[in-house]
Amino acid sequence: MALPLLWVTPSLATSSCGEHEEDKRDVVRVYYLPFATGTFTPVTPENIEQKARHKVVVKDDSEPARTLQTLFNGAGLGTFNARLVRLKVSGLGGEVYYVDQTGNIRHPQNREAGLSEADFARIKALVESLL
Repeated sequence: MALPLLWVTPSLATSSCGEHEEDKRDVVRVYYLPFATGTFTPVTPENIEQKARHKVVVKDDSEPARTLQTLFNGAGLGTFNARLVRLKVSGLGGEVYYVDQTGNIRHPQNREAGLSEADFARIKALVESLL
């Protein structure tokens, strides 16, 4: 069975070179710095794309994209820390989501939520499986 993964790039590589506008639709971009990673400088929504160790693109109708959407939508209460961002998911339902080091989410329109321990573990495993 073929994986829905389109490409993975190291953070220093440019994955958008030669990308046509029509290639940017119908995909979900995942920028990931492993959750256990400590940093000397903050990783924020503004710099996660540059600081991410892994960049992955999947089709927006793929199983990983649908699972991420379900987990994000099912999150409960939480307080997002914008200085500890470890995951950015863009293009999911046309929106951008951020996850901090402890499993709290910034949804679109700056709504904050928190993943349960089990759902946070699922997201970690899902993202790691895409690498």
